[in-house]
Amino acid sequence: MCNTVFGYQELLSHLGSLIHKQCLPHAIAFESAPYTGKLSLSLELARMLQCQERAHIDCNCFSCIRHRSLTAPNLMIIGKKRFILEITYTAYMVKTHKDQESLCYFQRAVRKLLKRFDTYVINPSQIKGLSSVLEHIYEAMRILPHDITEVSRIVGYCEKLVSSSVIDVPVATVRHIIEHSHYVSTKTPKVLIIENIHTLSESSASALLKLLEETPDNFYIICTMIQRYSVLHPLISRMQLFSLPLLHEHVRTKLFQQALKISHAYDSVHELFLTHYYGHSFKEVSTLFVRCMHTSFQDFFSKYTELIENNLDIFFDILEYSIPLFSKKLADMDIKHIIRMKKKWIRLINMRTHAQKQRVNIIVLSKMLMQSEEVY
Repeated sequence: MCNTVFGYQELLSHLGSLIHKQCLPHAIAFESAPYTGKLSLSLELARMLQCQERAHIDCNCFSCIRHRSLTAPNLMIIGKKRFILEITYTAYMVKTHKDQESLCYFQRAVRKLLKRFDTYVINPSQIKGLSSVLEHIYEAMRILPHDITEVSRIVGYCEKLVSSSVIDVPVATVRHIIEHSHYVSTKTPKVLIIENIHTLSESSASALLKLLEETPDNFYIICTMIQRYSVLHPLISRMQLFSLPLLHEHVRTKLFQQALKISHAYDSVHELFLTHYYGHSFKEVSTLFVRCMHTSFQDFFSKYTELIENNLDIFFDILEYSIPLFSKKLADMDIKHIIRMKKKWIRLINMRTHAQKQRVNIIVLSKMLMQSEEVY
Protein backbone atom coordinates (compact mmCIF):
# COMPACT_ATOMS: atom_id res chain seq x y z
CA MET A 1 0.00 0.00 0.00
CA CYS A 2 2.74 2.51 0.85
CA ASN A 3 3.97 2.48 -2.75
CA THR A 4 0.46 2.87 -4.25
CA VAL A 5 -0.01 5.59 -6.86
CA PHE A 6 -3.33 7.36 -6.28
CA GLY A 7 -4.76 8.55 -9.59
CA TYR A 8 -2.92 8.64 -12.93
CA GLN A 9 -3.64 4.96 -13.69
CA GLU A 10 -4.43 5.78 -17.33
CA LEU A 11 -1.13 7.63 -17.72
CA LEU A 12 0.77 4.75 -16.12
CA SER A 13 -0.93 2.32 -18.49
CA HIS A 14 0.09 4.50 -21.46
CA LEU A 15 3.70 4.73 -20.24
CA GLY A 16 3.73 0.98 -19.61
CA SER A 17 2.69 0.33 -23.22
CA LEU A 18 5.55 2.58 -24.41
CA ILE A 19 7.99 0.54 -22.29
CA HIS A 20 6.62 -2.70 -23.76
CA LYS A 21 7.06 -1.30 -27.29
CA GLN A 22 10.55 -0.03 -26.35
CA CYS A 23 9.68 3.50 -27.43
CA LEU A 24 9.58 5.34 -24.10
CA PRO A 25 11.38 8.72 -24.40
CA HIS A 26 14.66 8.84 -22.50
CA ALA A 27 13.67 12.13 -20.82
CA ILE A 28 10.23 12.70 -19.29
CA ALA A 29 8.89 15.49 -17.08
CA PHE A 30 5.80 15.60 -14.85
CA GLU A 31 4.33 19.02 -14.08
CA SER A 32 1.85 19.57 -11.25
CA ALA A 33 1.30 21.29 -7.90
CA PRO A 34 3.46 20.22 -4.91
CA TYR A 35 2.61 16.88 -3.25
CA THR A 36 0.23 15.63 -5.93
CA GLY A 37 2.02 12.33 -6.53
CA LYS A 38 4.70 13.30 -9.07
CA LEU A 39 7.46 11.42 -7.23
CA SER A 40 5.23 8.37 -6.59
CA LEU A 41 4.43 8.30 -10.30
CA SER A 42 8.13 8.67 -11.17
CA LEU A 43 9.12 5.85 -8.81
CA GLU A 44 6.45 3.55 -10.24
CA LEU A 45 7.64 4.30 -13.78
CA ALA A 46 11.23 3.54 -12.69
CA ARG A 47 10.07 0.24 -11.17
CA MET A 48 8.33 -0.71 -14.44
CA LEU A 49 11.45 0.14 -16.44
CA GLN A 50 13.69 -2.03 -14.26
CA CYS A 51 11.26 -4.91 -13.59
CA GLN A 52 12.69 -8.34 -14.43
CA GLU A 53 9.26 -9.75 -15.31
CA ARG A 54 6.34 -7.97 -17.05
CA ALA A 55 6.06 -4.92 -14.76
CA HIS A 56 2.72 -5.92 -13.20
CA ILE A 57 1.67 -3.77 -10.25
CA ASP A 58 1.97 -6.70 -7.82
CA CYS A 59 5.19 -8.12 -9.27
CA ASN A 60 7.51 -9.65 -6.65
CA CYS A 61 10.66 -10.04 -8.69
CA PHE A 62 13.92 -9.11 -6.93
CA SER A 63 14.09 -5.74 -8.67
CA CYS A 64 10.52 -4.74 -7.75
CA ILE A 65 11.04 -5.74 -4.12
CA ARG A 66 14.10 -3.48 -3.92
CA HIS A 67 12.21 -0.66 -5.62
CA ARG A 68 9.40 -0.76 -3.07
CA SER A 69 11.95 -0.39 -0.28
CA LEU A 70 13.80 2.33 -2.26
CA THR A 71 17.03 0.33 -2.17
CA ALA A 72 17.38 -0.36 -5.92
CA PRO A 73 21.02 0.39 -6.86
CA ASN A 74 20.23 1.57 -10.41
CA LEU A 75 17.75 4.16 -9.17
CA MET A 76 19.17 7.63 -8.51
CA ILE A 77 17.18 10.51 -6.99
CA ILE A 78 18.33 14.13 -6.69
CA GLY A 79 16.58 17.46 -6.25
CA LYS A 80 15.69 19.85 -3.48
CA LYS A 81 12.45 19.60 -1.50
CA ARG A 82 11.09 20.08 2.02
CA PHE A 83 11.77 16.51 3.18
CA ILE A 84 11.02 17.29 6.80
CA LEU A 85 7.30 17.92 6.12
CA GLU A 86 6.64 14.35 4.95
CA ILE A 87 9.07 12.82 7.45
CA THR A 88 7.49 14.52 10.48
CA TYR A 89 3.95 13.67 9.38
CA THR A 90 4.72 9.99 8.73
CA ALA A 91 6.58 9.88 12.07
CA TYR A 92 3.36 11.12 13.68
CA MET A 93 1.48 8.30 11.89
CA VAL A 94 3.86 5.68 13.33
CA LYS A 95 3.55 7.05 16.87
CA THR A 96 -0.24 7.31 16.62
CA HIS A 97 -1.22 4.09 14.83
CA LYS A 98 1.78 1.85 15.58
CA ASP A 99 1.06 -0.34 12.54
CA GLN A 100 3.17 -1.79 9.75
CA GLU A 101 1.63 0.40 7.05
CA SER A 102 2.47 3.65 8.85
CA LEU A 103 5.99 2.33 9.44
CA CYS A 104 6.33 1.63 5.71
CA TYR A 105 5.33 5.22 4.83
CA PHE A 106 7.85 6.61 7.32
CA GLN A 107 10.67 4.40 6.04
CA ARG A 108 9.98 5.46 2.45
CA ALA A 109 9.91 9.14 3.45
CA VAL A 110 13.33 8.80 5.09
CA ARG A 111 14.78 6.79 2.20
CA LYS A 112 13.70 9.47 -0.28
CA LEU A 113 16.15 11.69 1.59
CA LEU A 114 18.85 9.04 1.97
CA LYS A 115 18.85 8.31 -1.78
CA ARG A 116 20.35 11.80 -2.26
CA PHE A 117 23.49 10.54 -0.50
CA ASP A 118 24.07 7.33 -2.52
CA THR A 119 27.57 6.92 -3.92
CA TYR A 120 25.97 6.61 -7.36
CA VAL A 121 24.76 10.19 -6.94
CA ILE A 122 27.59 11.98 -5.17
CA ASN A 123 31.28 11.52 -4.62
CA PRO A 124 31.94 10.29 -1.04
CA SER A 125 34.35 13.20 -0.56
CA GLN A 126 31.35 15.57 -0.72
CA ILE A 127 29.77 14.11 2.42
CA LYS A 128 32.74 13.44 4.71
CA GLY A 129 31.27 15.65 7.43
CA LEU A 130 27.93 13.80 7.29
CA SER A 131 29.19 10.22 7.40
CA SER A 132 28.50 9.81 11.13
CA VAL A 133 24.96 11.21 10.77
CA LEU A 134 24.25 8.81 7.89
CA GLU A 135 25.64 5.87 9.89
CA HIS A 136 23.36 6.73 12.82
CA ILE A 137 20.30 6.88 10.52
CA TYR A 138 21.08 3.54 8.84
CA GLU A 139 21.62 1.91 12.24
CA ALA A 140 18.36 3.35 13.62
CA MET A 141 16.49 2.24 10.47
CA ARG A 142 17.70 -1.33 11.07
CA ILE A 143 16.42 -1.24 14.65
CA LEU A 144 13.17 0.58 13.80
CA PRO A 145 10.96 -2.42 12.87
CA HIS A 146 11.62 -3.85 16.35
CA ASP A 147 11.56 -0.56 18.29
CA ILE A 148 9.43 2.35 17.06
CA THR A 149 10.93 4.67 19.68
CA GLU A 150 13.77 5.08 17.15
CA VAL A 151 11.43 7.28 15.08
CA SER A 152 12.19 10.47 17.04
CA ARG A 153 15.93 9.85 16.83
CA ILE A 154 15.73 9.34 13.06
CA VAL A 155 13.75 12.57 12.60
CA GLY A 156 16.42 14.45 14.55
CA TYR A 157 19.22 13.10 12.37
CA CYS A 158 17.23 13.84 9.19
CA GLU A 159 16.92 17.48 10.27
CA LYS A 160 20.72 17.64 10.22
CA LEU A 161 20.89 16.12 6.74
CA VAL A 162 18.38 18.47 5.10
CA SER A 163 20.59 21.48 5.80
CA SER A 164 23.42 19.96 3.75
CA SER A 165 24.48 21.76 0.56
CA VAL A 166 24.39 18.35 -1.20
CA ILE A 167 20.59 18.64 -1.24
CA ASP A 168 20.97 21.76 -3.42
CA VAL A 169 22.44 19.58 -6.23
CA PRO A 170 25.77 21.35 -6.79
CA VAL A 171 27.28 21.07 -10.25
CA ALA A 172 29.76 18.49 -8.89
CA THR A 173 26.82 16.14 -8.24
CA VAL A 174 25.55 16.46 -11.83
CA ARG A 175 29.05 15.82 -13.20
CA HIS A 176 29.42 12.75 -10.97
CA ILE A 177 26.11 11.38 -12.31
CA ILE A 178 27.16 12.06 -15.91
CA GLU A 179 30.38 10.12 -15.34
CA HIS A 180 28.45 7.28 -13.69
CA SER A 181 25.84 7.22 -16.49
CA HIS A 182 28.32 5.82 -18.98
CA TYR A 183 28.71 2.65 -16.91
CA VAL A 184 25.30 1.31 -17.88
CA SER A 185 24.39 -2.36 -17.55
CA THR A 186 23.23 -3.96 -20.79
CA LYS A 187 20.33 -5.66 -18.94
CA THR A 188 19.01 -3.22 -16.32
CA PRO A 189 18.47 0.41 -17.30
CA LYS A 190 19.57 3.18 -14.99
CA VAL A 191 16.96 5.74 -13.95
CA LEU A 192 17.68 9.25 -12.70
CA ILE A 193 14.78 11.08 -11.01
CA ILE A 194 15.23 14.84 -10.60
CA GLU A 195 12.68 16.30 -8.22
CA ASN A 196 11.82 19.97 -8.56
CA ILE A 197 14.12 20.55 -11.49
CA HIS A 198 13.19 24.26 -11.33
CA THR A 199 15.32 24.58 -8.17
CA LEU A 200 18.58 23.65 -9.93
CA SER A 201 21.22 26.36 -10.10
CA GLU A 202 22.13 27.70 -13.53
CA SER A 203 25.47 25.86 -13.51
CA SER A 204 23.85 22.54 -12.52
CA ALA A 205 21.13 22.99 -15.16
CA SER A 206 23.76 23.69 -17.82
CA ALA A 207 25.67 20.53 -16.84
CA LEU A 208 22.43 18.53 -16.95
CA LEU A 209 21.79 19.79 -20.46
CA LYS A 210 24.84 17.87 -21.65
CA LEU A 211 23.38 14.63 -20.25
CA LEU A 212 20.02 15.33 -21.93
CA GLU A 213 21.76 15.91 -25.26
CA GLU A 214 23.91 12.77 -24.99
CA THR A 215 21.76 10.35 -23.00
CA PRO A 216 23.13 6.77 -23.06
CA ASP A 217 20.85 4.17 -24.68
CA ASN A 218 19.88 2.42 -21.45
CA PHE A 219 19.59 5.52 -19.29
CA TYR A 220 16.32 7.32 -18.44
CA ILE A 221 15.73 10.72 -16.85
CA ILE A 222 12.44 11.53 -15.10
CA CYS A 223 11.93 15.09 -13.86
CA THR A 224 9.26 16.75 -11.75
CA MET A 225 8.39 20.44 -11.59
CA ILE A 226 5.72 22.73 -10.23
CA GLN A 227 5.37 24.90 -13.33
CA ARG A 228 7.22 24.68 -16.63
CA TYR A 229 7.91 28.39 -17.07
CA SER A 230 10.28 28.33 -14.10
CA VAL A 231 12.55 25.82 -15.89
CA LEU A 232 15.11 26.79 -18.53
CA HIS A 233 13.64 26.29 -22.00
CA PRO A 234 16.63 24.27 -23.34
CA LEU A 235 15.91 21.66 -20.63
CA ILE A 236 12.15 21.54 -21.23
CA SER A 237 12.58 21.28 -25.00
CA ARG A 238 14.51 18.01 -24.60
CA MET A 239 11.84 16.25 -22.51
CA GLN A 240 8.39 14.90 -23.13
CA LEU A 241 6.23 16.90 -20.73
CA PHE A 242 3.09 15.58 -19.04
CA SER A 243 0.91 18.08 -17.16
CA LEU A 244 -0.85 16.19 -14.38
CA PRO A 245 -4.38 17.26 -13.39
CA LEU A 246 -5.18 17.78 -9.73
CA LEU A 247 -6.55 14.67 -8.06
CA HIS A 248 -10.33 14.34 -8.13
CA GLU A 249 -12.06 14.76 -4.79
CA HIS A 250 -12.95 11.06 -4.48
CA VAL A 251 -9.29 10.12 -5.13
CA ARG A 252 -8.10 12.63 -2.49
CA THR A 253 -10.61 11.22 -0.02
CA LYS A 254 -9.33 7.69 -0.66
CA LEU A 255 -5.74 8.91 -0.29
CA PHE A 256 -6.43 10.65 3.02
CA GLN A 257 -8.42 7.77 4.50
CA GLN A 258 -6.42 4.77 3.28
CA ALA A 259 -2.86 6.11 3.14
CA LEU A 260 -2.68 9.08 5.52
CA LYS A 261 -5.27 7.70 7.97
CA ILE A 262 -7.33 10.84 8.51
CA SER A 263 -11.02 11.52 7.97
CA HIS A 264 -10.78 15.33 7.86
CA ALA A 265 -10.70 16.60 4.27
CA TYR A 266 -7.88 18.91 3.23
CA ASP A 267 -7.56 20.60 -0.16
CA SER A 268 -4.25 18.82 -0.74
CA VAL A 269 -1.59 16.64 0.86
CA HIS A 270 0.64 19.72 0.88
CA GLU A 271 -1.88 21.58 3.02
CA LEU A 272 -2.11 18.61 5.41
CA PHE A 273 1.68 18.39 5.84
CA LEU A 274 2.06 22.16 6.35
CA THR A 275 -0.86 22.39 8.77
CA HIS A 276 0.56 19.50 10.80
CA TYR A 277 4.02 21.10 10.83
CA TYR A 278 3.06 24.73 11.55
CA GLY A 279 -0.43 24.50 13.06
CA HIS A 280 -3.84 25.60 11.80
CA SER A 281 -2.82 29.25 11.41
CA PHE A 282 -0.83 28.35 8.28
CA LYS A 283 -3.80 28.55 5.91
CA GLU A 284 -4.76 32.00 7.19
CA VAL A 285 -1.22 33.29 6.53
CA SER A 286 -0.98 31.75 3.04
CA THR A 287 -4.43 33.08 2.06
CA LEU A 288 -3.33 36.63 2.86
CA PHE A 289 -0.16 36.10 0.83
CA VAL A 290 -2.16 35.09 -2.26
CA ARG A 291 -4.42 38.12 -1.81
CA CYS A 292 -1.36 40.36 -1.63
CA MET A 293 -0.16 39.05 -4.99
CA HIS A 294 -2.99 41.14 -6.51
CA THR A 295 -2.25 44.27 -4.50
CA SER A 296 0.92 44.82 -2.49
CA PHE A 297 3.10 42.70 -0.23
CA GLN A 298 3.27 45.55 2.26
CA ASP A 299 0.10 44.33 4.02
CA PHE A 300 1.54 40.84 4.34
CA PHE A 301 4.85 41.92 5.88
CA SER A 302 3.27 44.51 8.19
CA LYS A 303 1.21 41.72 9.79
CA TYR A 304 3.57 38.73 9.73
CA THR A 305 7.11 40.13 9.93
CA GLU A 306 7.70 38.78 13.45
CA LEU A 307 6.36 35.33 12.56
CA ILE A 308 8.60 35.01 9.49
CA GLU A 309 11.63 36.57 11.18
CA ASN A 310 11.59 33.78 13.77
CA ASN A 311 11.31 31.10 11.09
CA LEU A 312 12.30 32.04 7.54
CA ASP A 313 11.32 28.57 6.27
CA ILE A 314 7.64 29.38 6.78
CA PHE A 315 7.89 32.15 4.18
CA PHE A 316 9.39 29.79 1.62
CA ASP A 317 6.73 27.17 2.40
CA ILE A 318 4.01 29.81 1.95
CA LEU A 319 5.56 30.79 -1.39
CA GLU A 320 5.60 27.22 -2.71
CA TYR A 321 2.11 26.45 -1.37
CA SER A 322 0.65 29.61 -2.90
CA ILE A 323 1.83 29.07 -6.49
CA PRO A 324 -0.98 26.63 -7.48
CA LEU A 325 -3.55 28.63 -5.46
CA PHE A 326 -2.66 31.79 -7.29
CA SER A 327 -2.53 30.01 -10.64
CA LYS A 328 -6.25 29.22 -10.33
CA LYS A 329 -6.91 32.94 -10.60
CA LEU A 330 -4.92 33.31 -13.83
CA ALA A 331 -7.88 32.13 -15.91
CA ASP A 332 -9.70 35.40 -15.16
CA MET A 333 -6.82 37.60 -16.39
CA ASP A 334 -5.94 38.82 -19.85
CA ILE A 335 -2.86 37.40 -21.56
CA LYS A 336 -0.65 40.45 -20.92
CA HIS A 337 -1.37 40.29 -17.19
CA ILE A 338 -0.65 36.55 -17.13
CA ILE A 339 2.76 37.15 -18.74
CA ARG A 340 3.57 39.81 -16.13
CA MET A 341 2.54 37.48 -13.30
CA LYS A 342 4.65 34.64 -14.71
CA LYS A 343 7.67 36.94 -14.70
CA LYS A 344 6.93 37.82 -11.07
CA TRP A 345 6.73 34.16 -10.05
CA ILE A 346 10.05 33.41 -11.73
CA ARG A 347 11.64 36.24 -9.76
CA LEU A 348 10.10 34.94 -6.54
CA ILE A 349 11.42 31.43 -7.16
CA ASN A 350 14.88 32.79 -7.94
CA MET A 351 14.64 34.94 -4.82
CA ARG A 352 14.19 31.83 -2.69
CA THR A 353 17.49 30.40 -3.90
CA HIS A 354 19.27 33.73 -3.35
CA ALA A 355 17.85 34.18 0.13
CA GLN A 356 18.86 30.67 1.21
CA LYS A 357 22.40 31.11 -0.09
CA GLN A 358 22.87 34.54 1.49
CA ARG A 359 20.81 33.79 4.64
CA VAL A 360 19.24 37.23 4.39
CA ASN A 361 17.10 38.59 7.20
CA ILE A 362 13.42 39.44 6.86
CA ILE A 363 14.03 43.16 6.25
CA VAL A 364 16.18 42.45 3.19
CA LEU A 365 13.74 39.77 2.03
CA SER A 366 10.74 42.11 2.26
CA LYS A 367 12.57 44.78 0.26
CA MET A 368 13.41 42.23 -2.42
CA LEU A 369 9.76 41.21 -2.58
CA MET A 370 8.54 44.82 -2.85
CA GLN A 371 10.99 45.35 -5.72
CA SER A 372 9.54 42.34 -7.53
CA GLU A 373 6.31 44.32 -7.95
CA GLU A 374 8.00 46.44 -10.62
CA VAL A 375 6.85 43.90 -13.22
CA TYR A 376 3.49 45.63 -13.07
